Parts: sequence; C-alpha cells; structure tokens
Amino acid sequence: MKLLPAIGVAMVSGYIAISYELIWYRIYSFAMESRADSFGLLLSAYLGGLAIGAYGAGWICRRGDIMAKDRALPILGGLLLAANAAAYLAVPAMLVCAGVCKSGRMADLVVIALATVLLGTVLPFTAHAALAPDERAGHKFSLIYAGNILGSVGGGLITGFWLFDRLQLQHIALLLALAGLTVSSLVILAGPAPKRFRNLRAVTLTATAVLLAVAAPALYANVYGKLHYGHEFDSDGPLRTVVETSSGVVVLSKSGVIYSGGAYEGQFNVSPLPGQDGNRVTRAYLTAAIHPRPRHVLFIGLGSGSWVQVLAHDPEIEDITVIEINPGFVRLAGAQPVVASLLKNRKVKIIIDDGRRFLKRTEKRFDLIIQNTIVYWRAHATNLLSREYIALTRSRLRPGGRLYINSTRSAFAHKILVSVFPHAMRYENMIIAGNEPVVIDRARFQRKLLQWRIDGKAVVPPDLRHEDLFNLLTKPKWHDTPTWESNAHMVERTKGLPVITDNNMATEFRHADTHP
Repeated sequence: MKLLPAIGVAMVSGYIAISYELIWYRIYSFAMESRADSFGLLLSAYLGGLAIGAYGAGWICRRGDIMAKDRALPILGGLLLAANAAAYLAVPAMLVCAGVCKSGRMADLVVIALATVLLGTVLPFTAHAALAPDERAGHKFSLIYAGNILGSVGGGLITGFWLFDRLQLQHIALLLALAGLTVSSLVILAGPAPKRFRNLRAVTLTATAVLLAVAAPALYANVYGKLHYGHEFDSDGPLRTVVETSSGVVVLSKSGVIYSGGAYEGQFNVSPLPGQDGNRVTRAYLTAAIHPRPRHVLFIGLGSGSWVQVLAHDPEIEDITVIEINPGFVRLAGAQPVVASLLKNRKVKIIIDDGRRFLKRTEKRFDLIIQNTIVYWRAHATNLLSREYIALTRSRLRPGGRLYINSTRSAFAHKILVSVFPHAMRYENMIIAGNEPVVIDRARFQRKLLQWRIDGKAVVPPDLRHEDLFNLLTKPKWHDTPTWESNAHMVERTKGLPVITDNNMATEFRHADTHP
C-alpha cells in the first residue's frame, strides 16, 4: 500500500472509531440514566479494547509468514470489514443485553471492549502494510498517525455536533457502516487476486451493503425504548416520541412521562388539583405565596414547559427568560397542546444556552430564579448545585428575590443552599432561598389561584372556590417525608456534610444521598 492511501485509511478509520464511541456513550449513558461514572466506565472499556487490539496486531505483524506482501492488503481489508461489522452490531448486542439482563449494564462494556479490540488492530496493520523498515519509517508513520488523529477530531466535530442534530442514531450508524464497508472494499479489491475472485469480491461486498441497508431498521428499531424498559419493553414500550439532538436525547413514554438521558424529567400537566397533579405542578403555583409581586423571572431549564406555562399566565409577571441547553425540550413541548402556547407567549423568551454561562454573562436581575432540574447524581449536576453556582444565582437576584430550586432530595444540596443563603425553607423537594426571611403568604396564594386562568380556562373549578386551597393543595405528603422544613432545622441536619464545590463534585458520585 502506498503512503497516501494509507493516510486516507487511517483518517477514515479514526473518524469511524470516534463516531462509534460517541454513539456508544449516548447509548450507555442513556441506559445508565446519565450517571456521572458512565463516561469513565465506557472510556475504560473503549481504550482497553483498543490497547488489546493494537497489542494483538503487533504480535501478528511480527509473524512474517502471515504478513507477507501479497497478503497484507487482503488481511487489512478483512480486519477493516470485521472491525466495522463488530462496531455496527455493538448497539443491537446492547439491546439484547438490555432485554436479558435484569440489573446492571456491565455486559454493555464487554460488548464495547470486544468491538474496539478489532478497531484497535486497524492502525497498526495499516502502517505495517504501507511502510518499509527503512530510515524514513518514523516520518511516514507520523503522517499516518496524524491522519488518524485528524479523522478522530472530525468524528467528534462532524458526528457529535452536526450529524446528531440532523439524523437519528440508526441512520448515523448506517452511514458509518457503509463508509467502513466502502473503505474495506477498496482495500480488499486493491489486493492481488485472479480476475474471477476480484469479481466475486465485488459482488459479495455489494450484496453486503444491500443487506446492511435492509437490515438496519430492524437492528436499530426502538433503541431507546428497549434500553429504558429492558425486559419489560414488550409490556411497557415502545416510547411515544424520541427527540435526538447533539445536546442529548429526550423521550416521551406512552404514559406521558418525559425522560432526558434516560432519567426522569417530568410530565405535561398544569393542573394543581388533587388527582390530576401527577407532576406536582402545585409547586409552580406556590410562587404566589413566596414573592409578593414577581415581575422578572428566570428559568434554568425548560423541562416539560409546564411550570413556564403556569407562570406565563400570572398577570403580575412581566417577562420570563428560559435558558435551556437542549433544544429537544422545545421541540417536544411544541407538540403538546397543554403547553404549546407558551412558545408563542410574548412574555416568554427561550434561549438555547448553558444556564451557568448565561448567568455569568447577564447583567439582568430577577425576582425569581427557578431551577426545577432534577437528579443530583447525574453527570454535570455539580454545575448547577455547587457553592460557586449557588453564589452566582444569589448575585443575580433583585431585592426581595428568591431562588426556588429543586434540591432533588439531596442533603448535600440542602447543605449548600443554607450555607450560601442566609434564609431558606424547604417545601417537599424544593428549597426557597433568599437574602431576606422567607414568608409564606397563604392569603395571597388563595387570591391569586382563584384568578389564575391558563389559555382562558380557570385553574380552580367553581366547586372548589370556597375551599382552603393552600391546605388542599400543599398538605398531601410526598415520599412520606415532612412537607415543610425550616432553615434552622436544615442547618442542624446537614452540619456534618461536605459542601459541594466545582472541584469536589460531592453530589455526583454518591448515589445513595437521598434525604427529605
């Protein structure tokens, strides 16, 4: 093999290998509900497989009888074909594991490691097939290696930031498989062979491409539903909606539950009435009791859009800024009648950005900063729970302003909030924090709720207008924990716990940190 084609093979194989790593991480992280250690575990399997494959390739390359010049290209082409086939079939294999294994995802790591063993053989074999053992071997290998690095960077940029926004995962995998098959075919056909065998190879490779395209829909059907439900997919699946973007995967189950990255995100509902409030949207209406007249509101995270829809119909609120990192939530909300109108509401401005970055850049101050993000142990949760971040939110509050944040039942989160803010109170899993004492105004809650209308429909029906709405809606216990907790009690309960910082990531690797 000449040097230039070898560089091309290394570049394409690097692109394919990194692209598959991104696909596998998306799949594995979704199956793990975005746990913080999912990337480290997958990377260990990936790099371990590459190392084993490279070591095995080195052992074979030293066998002169195997790697004779007339055999180099057919062997390289065969390895490329096998590596790409294994990489493409890794996801279907993980789906089989999801249906068979009732707990744990370690089998996925074995599948990934086995696939990357074959991927790891490609670069050493390419170099061996192209380079003579002379004084220029090092220089030429550096060019091949540079091509591999360039392809890998391209995989991260093109697949990770462009294709994931435009194609479904199964289509990206099919494109990668076809690209791998094309390169394998070119290498195999370039090798020495009688004409009749050359024609047979061409026909076989073409048939393989057709078979791959035909089988792809079945192999990758209901990927996220099978990962999410596992062996219960036949009874609980499939998913109703799947939205894939470069920022992640948002899905909607048949029962109307939203999952992001495999973890629970909420439901579409704006009614606080008993029996209807499956997503505890009463907590959104509670803003009427915690601030006398909120005019400027900031949401960190759109979620289902239910909370934004509720507050967008509070006549005292003048503007709502929503910072959402994943546009998939916006697309999902736009298709749900209960919240779709918020996308056209003049009060509401949705910005696709990172919430923390927005807070650092903005000079605007808010009466309410609402953060209903959940699951404290997910990857990157520290970015929205650390001391540095909470202090940043405090600096963006107007006089009398409140941070209203979902603590995700994490005692570490309770600790950091009472450490940064002088005043705080817990309601269920929400913390109300501010620079002034927190006062709950039940009368204002009653008055505003009776006036509240969403898309022209009264929130409180006539038969409940004479009820004590505060007690009716906030009294039910949630998770068998006390509904309310004072600042002093939280300080005492959490005094022995560490403070979450950007450096210690204290909450992400302690999955058992569940408290009231």
